[in-house]
Formats: sequence, C-alpha cells, structure tokens
Amino acid sequence: MYARVCLFIFLIFMLLALPANAMRCSQKLVYEGDTYYDVENKCGEPLDKLVIEETVPLYNPAGYLIGATSKKREIWIYQRSPLEFRYEVIFENGRVKEITAKRAP
Repeated sequence: MYARVCLFIFLIFMLLALPANAMRCSQKLVYEGDTYYDVENKCGEPLDKLVIEETVPLYNPAGYLIGATSKKREIWIYQRSPLEFRYEVIFENGRVKEITAKRAP
C-alpha cells in the first residue's frame, strides 16, 4: 500500500513539472518550437551567435543517394552572469530545436 501511495505522489509531481526543454528569461519561458522573434523578444540579444552549415545527403525511398542539401543551424548562447548556467538555444529552420544548459566553467 505504501509503495502505491509513493508511486501516485511521484506521478503527480511528474505531471506538474515544467518541461525540461525550456529556458527561463526573467519572468518568461522559451520552449522548443519558438521562433527567432519569440526568443529575442523574451530574452533579448544573445551573448553570442554561432552559425553552422552542413551538407546532408538526400536519399530516395529505395535508399539510393540522389543528391545533397544544405542544413543551417544557429546556436544562440545566453548567460546572465559567470556564476549561472550557460544556455545554448539551437535553431533549425527558424525554430528552437533544442535547449541545453551547461554549468559555467
């Protein structure tokens, strides 16, 4: 019985938790799927911007290589102070694809 109650409480907390793939900027949250405009409006100008372009092969349904295309990724870096986490917001096709938090070195 005790295990069931603990499991129930654990599940309730999991449902109430904020998504791990979000970043707080003052009183606003940035989520995956937000646009460049949304992120800049909520967080302001990033500390740094990196642009990475890579060539990605294209295959037909049969699995044969038919060409290549260019894939552009932008990484915006936010860090409010040297003692806080460093957030990397990764954009693909103009939308947030991933948000990572790293401890400052």
